[in-house]
Amino acid sequence: MKMSGEIIDNIIKLKELEKLPIFHMSLSSKELFHSNFLGWILENYQEEMVIFFESELRCKFTTREIKNIQREKKNIDLSFTIGDTLFLIENKVKSIAYKEQLDKYSQLDKKIFTNDDVVKIKYILLSLQEPEFINTNKEYQSPNGYIWRYIGYTNLVAGLRKIANFENEYHRHLIEDYIQFIKILNENIMQQVPQANVLNMYQKGTPDYEFLQKLTEIRMHDFFQKAVFENFANDICKELIKQRGTYKELKEIKSGMTRGTGLINIFFEYDSDVSMGIQIQGGQYRKFINGTSEEDIFELSTKLKNKSFFAFQFFGGKEVRPSNPNKKLQKLAENLGIANVDCAFNKYHWPLKKQLFLYKYITPKEVLSNADYINIICDDLKEMISLISEIKKDE
Repeated sequence: MKMSGEIIDNIIKLKELEKLPIFHMSLSSKELFHSNFLGWILENYQEEMVIFFESELRCKFTTREIKNIQREKKNIDLSFTIGDTLFLIENKVKSIAYKEQLDKYSQLDKKIFTNDDVVKIKYILLSLQEPEFINTNKEYQSPNGYIWRYIGYTNLVAGLRKIANFENEYHRHLIEDYIQFIKILNENIMQQVPQANVLNMYQKGTPDYEFLQKLTEIRMHDFFQKAVFENFANDICKELIKQRGTYKELKEIKSGMTRGTGLINIFFEYDSDVSMGIQIQGGQYRKFINGTSEEDIFELSTKLKNKSFFAFQFFGGKEVRPSNPNKKLQKLAENLGIANVDCAFNKYHWPLKKQLFLYKYITPKEVLSNADYINIICDDLKEMISLISEIKKDE
């Protein structure tokens, strides 16, 4: 498959990124590095940064001094005060912001961060990627009424470009390198996220696969995959919302990373002890059962097998794995006194939740657009709902 000119250009730019010393300095702790670097800028270029925040927040401060600069206090990446205003900054570079995290941080007591007379608090989400929940005013309002203001890294870079009076040439070179670093991250990695094909990323010989391999070489693959899979999960949600009544049994959709690949979990609640659903991990498409009751999981797996749940019919009958029984699973079934049960599953336990997770999977090789992939997922979910209904009628 021929690479597009855009992907070729992006790969060339990634080679430029490798040449920047400041990029390699960032790899040991991606987000902490950016928070520390921004903290250093706040300390050394206070007036310029006060002017930057005045512009972003459309307000005026009575001072050009920044005080009480702290990093990683109570999990807040960066905090400081300008006059009577406390700033709490949640910094997202390699990961993606979640509402639940912002809601938790907005409940923190301001006295934790300063003894000064703080009248106002500004909650700032600084991120390379704008989350879906940010409104048209570039804000998110938490349930307790506090407002988080979104500032993109492109805005930050624009502010840094306005610094004219550097203390010395070393500072100038550092900040210029940092600007170039962020520019490449944004223009040559983040802007590729909406165009990335989720299946092609894991199929050798495709442009998306080659691009991901290059990102792996420079240790930015996690950052990219998280963003791609969050986008894909959001697109699934949008499609499901169009048919809201059809998917009322849906419990939750989550995206993330595990074992170096992107991950999406789509959960349906079968009963209070057992869930079932679809999991996409990298290039694998899985159907799973999980829960706290091992007996109920075995019972449901037998019923689902009889209903051809694990046929993966929407992918044209690909080989379903695993095909052989799992010996540990067989032993577990024997210990529970359960006979004639299907043990051809991959399994893992979630110790903290005390849950057993069983799944079968295929590795699709079709050439599918993301939209076609989502249509298959939705068809599978409809089939899942129908099977749940049939099984419960038979009980």
